[in-house]
Amino acid sequence: MGLDLAKFDAALKDHYTDERVQNMTYQRNPFFALCPKYERFGGRKLPIPLIYGNPQSRSGTFSTAQTQSGASSSLVEAFELTRVKDYAIATIDNETMEASEGDKNAFIEAATTEIDGAMNALTNSLAMNQYKSGYGERGVIGVLAGSVITLATISNIVHFEVGMLLQASPSLAGAVLRDSGDVITITNVD
Repeated sequence: MGLDLAKFDAALKDHYTDERVQNMTYQRNPFFALCPKYERFGGRKLPIPLIYGNPQSRSGTFSTAQTQSGASSSLVEAFELTRVKDYAIATIDNETMEASEGDKNAFIEAATTEIDGAMNALTNSLAMNQYKSGYGERGVIGVLAGSVITLATISNIVHFEVGMLLQASPSLAGAVLRDSGDVITITNVD
């Protein structure tokens, strides 16, 4: 028999449907899923106008409302949405990928595990940053005792994982990183 699907399997790619990517992205991040997405963001920036107050020219009497109309108006501000880079890369050597391919060879495939894991890391970062200031902060050091860091807000522990590399900064928007920008690696989360 000539070339068939089983023999050509190594040359085939895995496809992720939009639904699969959305399920992976939104499953553990319901607020991120609920937020509307604008997927055609081009250009340098996207201005977002926001009405945060209504005219207060109202009253139970017409003359009072009329008087107020000259002193009150809608309150409008705008902020600009700009791009921020956030990468997740999955690297798998060929031997590991081939050794784990298919149900007969492994319980899980290395490629799926690594790619899904990278997508989860990126999704967690995107979802976390919805609640942060935009500088990439994960938490504030409360106490530093040797190599043990206790967070100022304990609930921020969910933003940290074993193996994660971190840099510290003396201020939120600080350009100078503590300890000259050296990174530390998380070895344990308790």
